[in-house]
Amino acid sequence: GPYFLGADLSLVDCMFAPFLERMAASLPYYKALTLRRNDGWPRIEQWFLAMESRPSYRHVQSDFYTHVHDLPPQIGRCQSVPEAEEFAAEIDGSDGSWSLPLPEDDGSLLQPLQGLRAGAD
Repeated sequence: GPYFLGADLSLVDCMFAPFLERMAASLPYYKALTLRRNDGWPRIEQWFLAMESRPSYRHVQSDFYTHVHDLPPQIGRCQSVPEAEEFAAEIDGSDGSWSLPLPEDDGSLLQPLQGLRAGAD
């Protein structure tokens, strides 16, 4: 199954969810390494898709912007690589892809990285 222990959701999935969410946001933002949609880790993508199919998860799932901007106050300044600038600009909206206030969600709002190239590392 798509979950850590097989076909059914378990406490293991619930415990790892916030860590994997943060990694999926922070790795591209700071290191230009995509965890999602990466052919090198297909089971990670399967896990995310299975989790995101659950309304209970979608209601508590965080966003990339929040994750990447929570790290520096928690662990100190994060060092970025130049290759990560495109990812950071899309997550921050500095590339013009989004701005605040956001429009009302009609169910079509997606994570910022969805449009970026798949499998980039």
